[in-house]
Amino acid sequence: MIETFEGSDIERLKVVLDLRRVAFAGSRRDQRSADAWYTDAYDSQCRHVLVRDSEGEPIASLRMALAGHWPIEDRYSGALDKERGVEFGRLGVAHFQKDGKRILHELVVSASRICVELERPFIYGMTIAPFWTALKKAGVPLTVLSDTIHAYGEEQNVILFDARKLIAFYDAIQARRLSVSNGEYRK
Repeated sequence: MIETFEGSDIERLKVVLDLRRVAFAGSRRDQRSADAWYTDAYDSQCRHVLVRDSEGEPIASLRMALAGHWPIEDRYSGALDKERGVEFGRLGVAHFQKDGKRILHELVVSASRICVELERPFIYGMTIAPFWTALKKAGVPLTVLSDTIHAYGEEQNVILFDARKLIAFYDAIQARRLSVSNGEYRK
């Protein structure tokens, strides 16, 4: 189940912050910066996307900066289309697979669909090079916008995704999986 809510919803925000603490504690992130990853002043200003499993337990989240000063602007001064874009940040995944689904995919695609509905298809974010390199190698459509930026003990780059292309990429993968599970073979 996917939920969206504004950061001013203190009870739901607490759920996201607790989830982040669990997700980031088990990650490869620089643990000396764990508190900085856990929360910041932007959380109350952003919209949050939360994924719950079939039992209602929170398993993944991200935040979307839509208005005002975006967190990414603290470290990147390049061009951002703030009228037709959003910033994704603080992506946290406690379970990578649950209920037969790849949770990271479900989270990002669900958030991408929200962006398309908002007519804001350009998604900006900062991510570490091993992650965006793996995405690019897998064929995920993305553009690297920046040189290396040092933040929270990590080397990151600003990345741009087009939500429409992400959704099309995901839908094509789902269609291939369905055809294979139905016994079809395509070259």
